[in-house]
Amino acid sequence: MQNLIKKETLREDLEGILLTRYEEIDDTLFTYNQNLNVRLQTLEEMKALITALQEVNKDIKNAKVSDGFKKIEIEVENCFCKSVVLVYVESSDYYRESFK
Repeated sequence: MQNLIKKETLREDLEGILLTRYEEIDDTLFTYNQNLNVRLQTLEEMKALITALQEVNKDIKNAKVSDGFKKIEIEVENCFCKSVVLVYVESSDYYRESFK
């Protein structure tokens, strides 16, 4: 049961990050004044986040957890990066994503 709770929490956090990213880029992604490379990078990051979410949904063991869930690394395939890293920020009670 504890793994299920952790999996659900991790899934919810990833979904929250995706939703926030989508809301931030929704209007700017398709404007012509936005640099094409920036738009492509943004789409690649979204793809990596979606792939990480799929990996967690398959099996929670696909996520490498360290420091008591303060750092979570999820390996992704067929993306611009090898893994999505989530680092817990205590002051905001939220995970900040990065790509490795």
